[in-house]
Amino acid sequence: MTAQVTQIEGRPDRRRLPSRKVVPLPIGGLATQDAIEAWAGRYLDAAVRGVRSAEVADKIALHLARFRDHFHAAHGHDRLSAVVQREVIAWRTHLTAGRDAGGLGLAPATVNTHLASLSGFTTWVCTHDPAALPHGNPCAKVSDLPLPPLEPRALTPGQVRTLKNVLDRLPRFHQHKGRRRSGAGELHGHARPLRDRAIVHTLLGTGLRREELVNLELDQVVPNTPEALRAAKKAKISGVRGKAAPAAPCSSAPTVAPPLPTIWNRSAPPTLVRPRPRCSCPPSRSARAAPTDGSRPARST
Repeated sequence: MTAQVTQIEGRPDRRRLPSRKVVPLPIGGLATQDAIEAWAGRYLDAAVRGVRSAEVADKIALHLARFRDHFHAAHGHDRLSAVVQREVIAWRTHLTAGRDAGGLGLAPATVNTHLASLSGFTTWVCTHDPAALPHGNPCAKVSDLPLPPLEPRALTPGQVRTLKNVLDRLPRFHQHKGRRRSGAGELHGHARPLRDRAIVHTLLGTGLRREELVNLELDQVVPNTPEALRAAKKAKISGVRGKAAPAAPCSSAPTVAPPLPTIWNRSAPPTLVRPRPRCSCPPSRSARAAPTDGSRPARST
């Protein structure tokens, strides 16, 4: 007797049900059309948005949109497979050219940022689908624009005058604010107004770097006593040490800042820098191993 398979009413046959395996589709679908805009959207969704900040993502999208518009204006289409190295160089020239010549007139640093955004996009496309760019990465051998030399930024005469005015008022900034001590004009224990004035006037008068000024010792200043400095018209600093080799001796320039004797007030005590308390702990290993033959300046205590 043959078995009869009876179907329960209201229940479908499981043998005819489709597979329940759910495979997520890749970003952009199974196949992306040969268009710069489509691939750029796929690249932004997969590797930029959510990974980089929103500001950086917007800039990369703007750079890719500018390249798409330039390519479409030149050829009438935006097929990604037609992008070669010559098109990237032409886009770089378009970004650099002035607005009178039909370009954007961007700075070299901004142009290099555009090239970096396009290079990241083409590298991602070559990694995920090499067939999308059959001629290879078009940004592989496109060099960045050379940056112009840095221009020194110096203070204007008005800014120097304002800075000197602030230095003249430094003692008042360090006075006690309480009613008990404000009348006597006492300064805080950590206040060093004369030292701060000497540091800033030395920077203005000699042009030393910060590290050179930190490593400067009182013995390198000629003359190096308060009485001699007040009587001298110019002071000389020798043996300046910084990151490089010792530099040539320098002197204060009276055209930029007043001579060094004007830094210290005649009514102030004749000490240039208050001596710091000597540490009672033993010196560190690096301090014990430091050479003492003059090749490295020793920090005063």
